[in-house]
Amino acid sequence: MPRSQTEKVSKFVDAITREANEQREEIARETKKYIEDQLAIAKDKALEDSYHLIQHRAEAVRADVGRELSRQELDSRRQLFVRRQEMENEVIGEAQKRLEAFSKSPEYPSFLEKCGKAVCDALKGDCILLIRPEDEPLRETLFKALSCKEIRMDPSIRLGGCKGERDGMAADDTLDSRLAAQRKWFELNSGLTFDE
Repeated sequence: MPRSQTEKVSKFVDAITREANEQREEIARETKKYIEDQLAIAKDKALEDSYHLIQHRAEAVRADVGRELSRQELDSRRQLFVRRQEMENEVIGEAQKRLEAFSKSPEYPSFLEKCGKAVCDALKGDCILLIRPEDEPLRETLFKALSCKEIRMDPSIRLGGCKGERDGMAADDTLDSRLAAQRKWFELNSGLTFDE
């Protein structure tokens, strides 16, 4: 082959090789860019998924902590309530013992007569007076001292004092009702209440 022909072929081969190399480099660049873009997309997706997972876990932890705090607060309130009940029962129990001792004291008959007078006055006299069975020995004395129609025994009166009835009306001046009122007073005024 003549030299010019060889040169032409050589130039042609060089041109094809150059073009093939350029295309290969372009494909390599495009492939690299595609891989980088896909990695960036995958990285962003992984970050987004991680963020959502972290948020979900954080919400779950907050909910668990909230439930635990609520449970602990409820337990504390329950314990305080039980302790308040114990204290209330101790105080009222001590008061009940003192009232029981008072109802056996020499001052009690005078107290019972004052209660009977208050009940009869509240019911405008001529009523049925109710006393506890233990006070039956005082029945005649009370009947003479008060303006009541009749005196009956009422086993529901345990501590002392008396009740009265007249024409569907009733009056209660028993130590039992006074103690019950003190229990309510204690609940309201002891300072052992629960605030929300």
